[in-house]
Amino acid sequence: MSSVERPKRVILLGFDGMMPSLLEKFRTHLPNIDRIMRDGSFASALPCSPVDTPTNWTTIATGAWSGDHGRVGFGVHLLGEPLYHLHSSWPRSMLNAEYIWEAASRAGKRTIIINYPGSWPETSENVIIVGGAGFGGIWRIAPACCYTTSRKIRLGRHVKIQRASGWRCMVDSHQPPLETVIEIDFGPQWKQTMEGIVLSSERLRMFMQTQTLNVLIVDSKGDGYDKIYLCKGRDSSHCVAELREGEWSDYIYAYFWRGGRRVKGGFRVKLLKLSGDGRELQIYRTDIYKCSGWTYPPHLADKIVDKIGQYIPTLEMSAGWGLGWFGDETYLEHVRLQGEWIAKTARYLCKNNPWDLLFIQMHIHDTVNHRYLTRLWWSEELGDRDQSRRLWQFFLSIYRLTDEIIAEILEGCADEET
Repeated sequence: MSSVERPKRVILLGFDGMMPSLLEKFRTHLPNIDRIMRDGSFASALPCSPVDTPTNWTTIATGAWSGDHGRVGFGVHLLGEPLYHLHSSWPRSMLNAEYIWEAASRAGKRTIIINYPGSWPETSENVIIVGGAGFGGIWRIAPACCYTTSRKIRLGRHVKIQRASGWRCMVDSHQPPLETVIEIDFGPQWKQTMEGIVLSSERLRMFMQTQTLNVLIVDSKGDGYDKIYLCKGRDSSHCVAELREGEWSDYIYAYFWRGGRRVKGGFRVKLLKLSGDGRELQIYRTDIYKCSGWTYPPHLADKIVDKIGQYIPTLEMSAGWGLGWFGDETYLEHVRLQGEWIAKTARYLCKNNPWDLLFIQMHIHDTVNHRYLTRLWWSEELGDRDQSRRLWQFFLSIYRLTDEIIAEILEGCADEET
C-alpha cells in the first residue's frame, strides 16, 4: 500500500509473551517480521497492572486502563458473595468497557475475531467470532491424555498389551498381532467450597462415562512391531487412524455423552513410542473439543470443521509438554498445527465474508517463556554452555515458526488496502 493512502482494512496479530528484545536478537532470521518492522514502526510498550493475560489483552482491545475495564485477573469476586467464590473474568459480561470492534460495528465496520482471549461471547452486528473464551474450557469435552505401558510417565494412563483376539477384518502382520484399549473420560470434576476444592458428586456421572478405542499393533514389514491401528471396536474396517512412531493422526471425530447430552467432539493422536518387541507403547491424545458452539454466527463452526478441521485452542498450551509426555519437537509440532489451523481459518473467513478488521491471537511465546525463560537465564549465569546453546536454538525455532505463521496469515488475508 502506498504510504500516502489510507488503509481500508486493519489486521491485528497478537502473540502473548513475544519479547521485543528477542525480536531484535533474531531479526535477521525472521524475514516477514523484519519487513513489518522495517516498513512500518517498532516500539516497546509497558503492560498495565496486573500483568496477566485477561487484563492486558482486554486493554489492547478496548483502549481502556484496567481500572476502567474491570477485568483485573483470571478470577473475579462479586460484592456480597463468599470470598472463596470466584467467577471467571473471561465472559463479556464481566467487562465494563467497549471493545474496538463494538465501536466499529456502530460505524458499519465488519470485524473477524479468531482466538482472541476475552472476546467471547460477542453477538454484535457485523462481527464474526471464533473462540475467545479464555483458555477454551467451556468447549472442552476431555483433557489430553498419555496412554503408556510405562509406570514412570507422570499422570499417564497405564495400558496393558496382550495378544490380539476376537478381531474382525484382521490386518496382515509378520508377528502375532497385539492389542490394547485406550479409554477416554472427562477428567475429575471439582467445585470451590469453604473447605477448599472438592470433587463434585453432582458431576461425577460425567467422570464415570467413558468411550474406548481399540488399538491393534502389527509388524507390517517383518522388522518388528512398527504400526498401530486405532479402531472403534475390534474391527479394523472401523479404523480411524493408522500410525507409525512419530506420526500424527488426522482429526478424529466421535460422539460423547456429556451431562446427559450426546456431543460431537474432535481430537488428534500421535504415536510417541512403539518398541520393536511390542512391549513399550506410548500414545498421546490431544484435548477433545466440541465441534460446535465456539463461533458466532453459530453455523460457521460446521463449515470450519468441514473445510479446515477441529478447533483445539489449547494445542499451544499443552500440559503434556510440562508433564514430560513429549519433548520440544512435539511441542513445536503443536504450534505448527495450531498456526496452520488459524491461518487457514483466517483465509477462509476473509475470503468468504466482507471485513474491515481482523483480530487474531496466539499464546505460543508465553507458554515457552513459562517453561524455559528462567532456565535460560540460569544457564547463562552458571555458564552451562550446552544448555544455553540448546535453549537459544529452541527460542529461535519458536520465533522462526511464528514468522512463518505471520506470513501465511498475511498472504491469505492482506492486500494493498490492508
